[in-house]
Amino acid sequence: FSGIPLSQLFMEQLNIEFAKVNGFYNHQQAILCERVAFYEDSLRNTVTARRSSINAPSPPGSPRNRDVYTRESIMRALRECYRSMVQLQNFTQLNYTAFVKICKKFRKTLRRASTVPVGQSMAEEGVLDTEVDQFMQGVKDSDFFRAVELNGVITRCETLYARHFTSNNILIARAQLLAKQQIDYDWAMFEGGMHFGIVLVLVFWVLWDVIVDGYMHPSDLSVFGEDAFIVYRGFASFVLLMWCWGVNLFVWNKARINYLYIFELDPEVTATYPRVFRTACNCTIVFMSNFLLFNKVRRGDFP
Repeated sequence: FSGIPLSQLFMEQLNIEFAKVNGFYNHQQAILCERVAFYEDSLRNTVTARRSSINAPSPPGSPRNRDVYTRESIMRALRECYRSMVQLQNFTQLNYTAFVKICKKFRKTLRRASTVPVGQSMAEEGVLDTEVDQFMQGVKDSDFFRAVELNGVITRCETLYARHFTSNNILIARAQLLAKQQIDYDWAMFEGGMHFGIVLVLVFWVLWDVIVDGYMHPSDLSVFGEDAFIVYRGFASFVLLMWCWGVNLFVWNKARINYLYIFELDPEVTATYPRVFRTACNCTIVFMSNFLLFNKVRRGDFP
């Protein structure tokens, strides 16, 4: 690179980064367009099914009853999709600002680091200014900066949500789409607390049987020497991994870290931290109960 001017290297790298940004924007924007079209077709199908069965009886499992759950699911999916579109919109503004600041910083750095004669330096600066101006004009004309299709999809999503969920009130639709997602716990909070309490009781019970009883009855064979303990240890690793995953999701959610966007996860199928914790509690209860029963049978406490 010794024979290539620094300004040329800078512009080549800048164009590479611009291509990455523009390509990422076009890819994400196409995915969001497809998702909105899918949700629009799904809502249209639910409306058609509801009209066709409006005079028919509705036993459990009928299309009319399933329609309620389908609409709630589409509502949540539309909110997640709308948030992704707003984040992509912020992505375009952030990267445009970054390109502007990078070009300004490089101009200042080039002037300070220049060791060539004044006339040649001014000529190089003039060429660089022209190339930078052309580059910034290309950025302004690009898809990711104008975001015409993205703005259209955002408007389409707002109109779709308003038509089906807020009686054509766009302002209420925008407020609900941008509202922080709240989880309706109802009895789930009580159930989760009860399961977590059972987990704590079982954990202390196992620790008492293994440590305290083992200390008080040293003649008994330690459970750590059993061949089956290796199997229990393997299953315990999977249960612990589930708890760690739930803690990660909880911390990311409280810190407002968009892990779904970072890891490119599908919000429709990715479990939330309450669901992960419930699953971890259930697995822990089964595991601890089985291990406790095994240890008591091994010691002869059970016939």
